Amino acid sequence: MMMAIEENLPASEDVNQAVDRHKLLRLTKYRSLGFLIMFLFIVIMTLILAEEPMYFFNFLEPDPNIPLSSQFFRLCFYLFIILTFIYQLIFSIYYNKKIHKHELVSDEDFTKFKKRYSWFDLLNVVPVFIVFIIVINGFFLGFAYVEGPSMNPAFYQGDFVVINHATSNYDEGDVIIIQRQDKLIKRIVGVPGDLLTVNTNGVFLNGSLIETIIDPDVFSPYSGIIPGGYYFVMGDNRGDSTDSRRFGLVSADTILGKVIYPVTSLD
Repeated sequence: MMMAIEENLPASEDVNQAVDRHKLLRLTKYRSLGFLIMFLFIVIMTLILAEEPMYFFNFLEPDPNIPLSSQFFRLCFYLFIILTFIYQLIFSIYYNKKIHKHELVSDEDFTKFKKRYSWFDLLNVVPVFIVFIIVINGFFLGFAYVEGPSMNPAFYQGDFVVINHATSNYDEGDVIIIQRQDKLIKRIVGVPGDLLTVNTNGVFLNGSLIETIIDPDVFSPYSGIIPGGYYFVMGDNRGDSTDSRRFGLVSADTILGKVIYPVTSLD
């Protein structure tokens, strides 16, 4: 009985190897299909969101406000993504053809395939991560760096901020990002329904003087109730800020989102 069992071991091992090989080939089909779906999703969403001002993967319009070190990291990150996608795309197409034609028969071919599959499997985390980033960045959160001193001391040059661009509700005191010729970071001072007066004496909100710094040569006079869908904004550094005192009320249509990190208040 012992001899019979020992003679059956090689056959049993061959069967197990064949089963494992079959499982790996089938898994390769599913993983390759999953990658191709994610790849198409990434390409389509990038084309759709390419012109969105808060979209991270905007290859055509680099943000000059990003520090040089971060721009270099961003370039390396893009190159890594591109090379990863090229490898995974070639692997998916090449080996799925071989699997379909039953060409991975010899042990030598299958050994090469397993090594390349190991890299494919390891790199598969990249498209999963990119899909996650696209969903979060494309529909919920934006990221930016502060440029200039207009929001000192709440924000300084080079500060990193997280922006909620899924909201349309803004209140007095919120720090927002505005799209004009450039992106501006300002704080909401006046909201719809407030009585606002801007003249050479300063800025009056609901009858109270809130700011005396006014450039008499370049300012936007106003007197009345702030209408719905419009806001009066100023920088925290009132002596060095181009804001609603100069360009007037801002429309909600030009607001890209609200800064949610770091949270700052104006005392």
